[in-house]
Amino acid sequence: MTKAVKRLAEHDWVKITANAQDRRKSCLFPTEKAQRHYETLAAIPTTVDQWVATTLSAREQQDLEALLKKMATLVGTHDG
Repeated sequence: MTKAVKRLAEHDWVKITANAQDRRKSCLFPTEKAQRHYETLAAIPTTVDQWVATTLSAREQQDLEALLKKMATLVGTHDG
């Protein structure tokens, strides 16, 4: 289980249960708290995209995308 998922569970955003057919797997379910905030959370990518498109130059957008991809790669290689 990744540290990020454990942190979500600790803050009551997801509930973790064992998979009934395969105990090596876990199932994640949104909590009531997460469901209450769903619309706000779901709008974040659109809001960020709009901000980037209206605020940053084309070159800055390219730089931001490259940096985010690099960060995603680095995060994917670490579990903590």
